[in-house]
Amino acid sequence: MTEVNLFATILAAKESDWRLEKSSALRVDRYHLVMGNFALGLDPLQTGRVFGKEQASFYVTQRKVPFAPCLGHDRLVDFLNNSRADEPRTRFLTEDKAGLKLIAENMRLSRFPGKVWTVPEGTIIFAQEPFAQVAGPFAVTQMIEVAFENAFDSPMTVSYLAMMMKEAAGEGAFVSDFSLRRGGFDLSKYLYIGGCDNTSNMEASFLYGLASVGTMAHYLVQAFMAFVSFVVSRNFPIPNHWHDEQGNLKHGERLCFEYWLDAHPQGTVCLVDTISLKLGLIHVIEAALSSPSRRKALIAVRIDSGDLAKGSLFARRMFDANGLYNVKIVPTGDLNDKKVREIKKELDGYNTTAKSTGIIGYAGGTKLVAEIDRIAGVVFKLVEFLGTPTLKCSGTPGKETLPGRLQLWRCEDKKGKYILDVISTEKEDPPGGEKVQLATGLLQPFWEQGKSPELKTPQELKKLVEDQKGRFAISLERYAKERVVLSDKLLRLKENIQKEYKEISPTTVRVVDWPE
Repeated sequence: MTEVNLFATILAAKESDWRLEKSSALRVDRYHLVMGNFALGLDPLQTGRVFGKEQASFYVTQRKVPFAPCLGHDRLVDFLNNSRADEPRTRFLTEDKAGLKLIAENMRLSRFPGKVWTVPEGTIIFAQEPFAQVAGPFAVTQMIEVAFENAFDSPMTVSYLAMMMKEAAGEGAFVSDFSLRRGGFDLSKYLYIGGCDNTSNMEASFLYGLASVGTMAHYLVQAFMAFVSFVVSRNFPIPNHWHDEQGNLKHGERLCFEYWLDAHPQGTVCLVDTISLKLGLIHVIEAALSSPSRRKALIAVRIDSGDLAKGSLFARRMFDANGLYNVKIVPTGDLNDKKVREIKKELDGYNTTAKSTGIIGYAGGTKLVAEIDRIAGVVFKLVEFLGTPTLKCSGTPGKETLPGRLQLWRCEDKKGKYILDVISTEKEDPPGGEKVQLATGLLQPFWEQGKSPELKTPQELKKLVEDQKGRFAISLERYAKERVVLSDKLLRLKENIQKEYKEISPTTVRVVDWPE
């Protein structure tokens, strides 16, 4: 725990500097600041060469999803361009119990002084491939680890999940983003790029020009149920249209649907599982068949609970039995690509008539941004210090890192199909071979002293992702397993450094046997 807090620091500041600037300087773990401060005060050889000011290079990769569009460049630029520490934050660091004066002064003078390379926005990359590289003075460069992890992890994770869900939905069915209540406002953008066709997030719709969608909430039906009960119990006059053809008082849910359809004559979706799916379908069918305009207005129904596969099939049968062949079904509720495939499989076994339609689309939220089985797992690792390649060994397969400044090559055949990805050392020649017509180095200059390429719009990125998916010679799943390799030179370098690091020096330490 620090002995001061930012609020107390602001109160103690001069009136002229109390106001906080926009700054990402403290969006770091404490150990980054402590290590940076330590490194800036370290001169091991006592020659004036400060350890923390020596040049270091790090690479960035993700380890846990097989593939994903590389997204998050916009977040990274925002962090880097606002990384200078203002006066209150500088004071906060200098008053810390660890006395972080050296790193505080360094961060006060300028924003991040290094250079960043990345693969272009929207490029589909595979697990363990370097998609970014950064170089600069060790003390401050190691501190932007969190910036890269925060910038890329969530965008790449949710875009991957959206890709998988869209693939599962198949041609002709849309995938909607209903994630706003579970995720951040900007995640809708990355879900859209990955595969979602529209969003319920109105801020995202406004900012990025995304198509907006939405239905109704369960509590609207509940409110109508309570309202009808209130009117009847108080003996208020009951409107004639609240009665059906036989003179019976209509169910509150049916009345809710009728009013809703009347209010949206150009087309709308009704949520049908507030009480039970069976009752909801009965009431929405009654409402739709009560007038030609209501029948036209009912485009689809949303099912949000229960066995979505069997519920969707039951709804399809109910609509077909009542001549509502054009009414579509939108399953929602903790959907992911696996559940979408289950629903499709159930409906594929239904022998529909030529008139009957199927599922218009699927909507996901919780399983796209919150209850996630695995995240991309973006990591930031040192590859070179003072021009000397280095790596991290690991007892866990897949967690060891690569050494030296890197390049990622994407190789094409004569037809322009992607056939191989090669990770090499930075200065190696492009890969060749009989089948390789062109090899493109994907790690390209991205940011230096506030200058970066113009960022693409979500629409441009979505099209880029779609175009790439059609260019891989084999499925992305197979490509991830079979077509990502290390160059011979990088593989030898890795093996030699591991061997060097693991040589046991003479020791007086008593070494016991490993547990069986």
